[in-house]
Amino acid sequence: MMDIRYHIATLIAVFLALGVGILVGSTVVGSDVLNDQQKKMIDQLEKQFEVLRQKEEDLTTRVEFMNGLLRHYEDFTEALLPSIVENRLAGMKVALVVSGGLDIPSGALNSLSLAGARIVSTTVILPGINLSSDSLRSKLAAAYGVEDKTSPEELRIQVGKTIGDIILNHDVQEIKRLLEQNDLVKFNGDYSIFPDAVVVMGGANSLDYYFPETIDVPMINQMSAAGVRVIGVEVSDVKYSYMQVYQAQKITTVDDIDLIPGQVSLVLAMAGESGDYGVKPTAKKFMPSLPPGYAGGNR
Repeated sequence: MMDIRYHIATLIAVFLALGVGILVGSTVVGSDVLNDQQKKMIDQLEKQFEVLRQKEEDLTTRVEFMNGLLRHYEDFTEALLPSIVENRLAGMKVALVVSGGLDIPSGALNSLSLAGARIVSTTVILPGINLSSDSLRSKLAAAYGVEDKTSPEELRIQVGKTIGDIILNHDVQEIKRLLEQNDLVKFNGDYSIFPDAVVVMGGANSLDYYFPETIDVPMINQMSAAGVRVIGVEVSDVKYSYMQVYQAQKITTVDDIDLIPGQVSLVLAMAGESGDYGVKPTAKKFMPSLPPGYAGGNR
């Protein structure tokens, strides 16, 4: 589409240049030969312009058709989703962590519910985690027993470990209150329940939230060391991807959690299908393979 428009714009520029040339030529040379050559050139350009205009119309029609077809496929996969995921995670206790500042897609939550998973807690990293405040950094340094001049990066690493400890039901209530009171982390749910799996949603559209190395990595390592299955996810159109950072930690990833295939991948991954799934260059596979007879759920 863009190439055709570029060519059309170029042809228009050529027409304008010819118009100027004709005007100048008519005032300088009154040659019939020159006029004939200019007319032939204009006729040729008009034909090319018409061909390109028709191609653009055809391409626009094709794009509209493909968009309509895509909507039909989305309706189809949505209708098929319950039979694929139903009860696949029956009784599984799941903790959610939102690290990149984006909302977890409602479709992903619905898929986990259909699969029988129980969401025991939801932890949300807030933008204050950039630790731009001197007084806040001093509070954290004192709470963690480190030097007052400790860098924001080092303090975030401590916070990441603390979040992992809280999800794993370790006794860090004082630090938890400090994080909540200073709007660094929002905790919601029952943290006394040890989770079977943790879904960490990264990916950010703002650098105010982009701290995967200093928040997510220590948190993931803390939970993985405790034997908890961790799955890193993000939506398909996020500006700053976390996938490479997550994959370096050797955890399963899904980079299109906003799409139904990504939601199916999440459920299968939580059931044990390890891998890196999705639509981005970092993905190794679109989604896990479905064994024969898989549709229908564990009834």
